[in-house]
Amino acid sequence: MSKEHNYGIDLLRLLLMFMVCVLHVLGQGGILAHSVEGTNHYSIFWLMEILCYCAVDSFALISGYMASEKPCRFDKIINLWFTTFFYAFIITTFFVLIGKADNIGSKDIIYNAFPIINSKYWYMTAYFLLFFSIPILNRFLFSVDRENAKKAFILITILFSFMGMFNDPFFVKAGYSALWLIALYCLGALANRIELFDRKKTITLICFWGLLILITWYCYVYTDMKWIVSYVSPTILFSGIIMVVLFKRIKIKSRFIAYLSSLSLGVYLLQCNQVIWNNIILNAFVYIADEVMIIGILHVLKYAIIIWALGLIVESIRSQMAKLLKLDHLSKKIVQIVDFCLSKI
Repeated sequence: MSKEHNYGIDLLRLLLMFMVCVLHVLGQGGILAHSVEGTNHYSIFWLMEILCYCAVDSFALISGYMASEKPCRFDKIINLWFTTFFYAFIITTFFVLIGKADNIGSKDIIYNAFPIINSKYWYMTAYFLLFFSIPILNRFLFSVDRENAKKAFILITILFSFMGMFNDPFFVKAGYSALWLIALYCLGALANRIELFDRKKTITLICFWGLLILITWYCYVYTDMKWIVSYVSPTILFSGIIMVVLFKRIKIKSRFIAYLSSLSLGVYLLQCNQVIWNNIILNAFVYIADEVMIIGILHVLKYAIIIWALGLIVESIRSQMAKLLKLDHLSKKIVQIVDFCLSKI
């Protein structure tokens, strides 16, 4: 796999996080729930939802697709814990202190102080397990030959995606699980190894991506196949893979985009903070379901942009605070201490 920095993937991360904002405006914002089935509003808003649904899969696929054989730096996972702690505990405590979170008790605050073990962010908790699995996974992913890599890709897709159409034997939980993130990491790495879709023309991939979106939308809106809108859905999975392949081809060089990309996770963590999620975003955009269609679409995009921009600004401030507090240095010290303790055991 190429070790050269890919700015197209940085751009993709930013786009994916904007798509996540659209998902949350439509879903948690109450627009989808208040759109009447059978109406144009229902069809169009669900089309917007499905257009963005592959964002979470794509974000996780990137981890595997861009993986390298370099040893894992465990200070990175400590830094990630500090980041998650900031959004779960510091932000929540701030809202409590200014009187904007009357529904948050002392028990909630204590739980937020341990965001990973209490699953305050399902993705972060799942990613922690994935992170510690990566050294083991990489032994296979970087040693397997091309032919067996193809077989592994097919088997993982069948076991964790296609089988989801009938049952959930491995408790993938529609994609909200560490097991699914591990599967996506493997699929991303294997897709790169076998050069999946690499020989396809860009226009062909765009058309294929659009077809997958339309199939998913039609099946959900006009049939009883509601299961197809899921992170483990084959159509969602492959639309996510195609997005990674397409953006990998974009030849740009921008340190600004790379910097913004490094802040993208903060966008997710901010909007999914317990107070913001339940007290601010919840049903905040219900009125959009009654707007004229084009106005409604513009409102969705407007609020998604606002949430996305605010997330980047807050994460930029947090990252500067982390530098002032020298949390990177602290993370390395923690790893050294843990390593010393483990060696003595």
